[in-house]
Amino acid sequence: MEPTLLNEIQSVLHEAVIAAGKRSLEFFGRVEAEYKQSATGPEQFSLADRAVQDLLIERIRSRFPSHGIIAEEPPDASEGILNLPPKPDAEPLWWVIDPIDGTNNFINGLGYYCVSVGVLGPAGPLAAAVYEPNREVLYHAVAGGGAFLGATPLHARPQAFHQDAFIGIESLYAGGIPPFLADWMTRLRTRNLGSAALHLCLVASGVFHACFCLKPKVWDWAAGGLIVREAGGTFSRPDGSDPFDLDLSGYRGKITPYLAANPDVYPEVQQAIGKHFE
Repeated sequence: MEPTLLNEIQSVLHEAVIAAGKRSLEFFGRVEAEYKQSATGPEQFSLADRAVQDLLIERIRSRFPSHGIIAEEPPDASEGILNLPPKPDAEPLWWVIDPIDGTNNFINGLGYYCVSVGVLGPAGPLAAAVYEPNREVLYHAVAGGGAFLGATPLHARPQAFHQDAFIGIESLYAGGIPPFLADWMTRLRTRNLGSAALHLCLVASGVFHACFCLKPKVWDWAAGGLIVREAGGTFSRPDGSDPFDLDLSGYRGKITPYLAANPDVYPEVQQAIGKHFE
């Protein structure tokens, strides 16, 4: 990709997520929960999710009308997601949008949430931005260019597990707590902050040693996965393969489990979670 185009994508991406974050604050503490049907069952959302998503799409389409868009919220009260493919004669680039990652936090008045957008191309992720409105901080990365919190470089700190190590986990284990997690809960400090994208950013920042998610959709990790990699961490499926190896043209909400970790603990994390899926 031409550097000029990638720079323009970055500029639009950063401006869009910051504007979307400011838009979300207009709704914070003022919305009620609604429910939609997804591939994994009923999910909460609010009017804020659609308002923020609409702003993002408007910003993106005003500059890149031929690019594809995948977004969490369907265009109306229908089931499913929003999948707008790239124009047939255009470069096959996709903007993958999570308008409010941490919706349950948001609806319940807990201000730990973010706006997350990743830009993906045929060869993999190109750019990513995760904006946390309540702290006014922007995590971002570009393929081959490193990962940053604002202007500060991020590094997934190489460090082995120890009794005070943090590992990010998800909510709701309907089938019971997996054995690997039960083990970690006896010797590590588990944290669930309610936002998959921000968990990934905390791995990239060296705050978390690792994180995982067993039931995510592509918008949960499209931005954060690149930020982890550009910070020197590892991001993969439980079997070690690449989550970004995904056909977006037919994407309708497929679950793609992932794990992310610093280089020292990744082998242990991958082995433990990989066995869970055998």
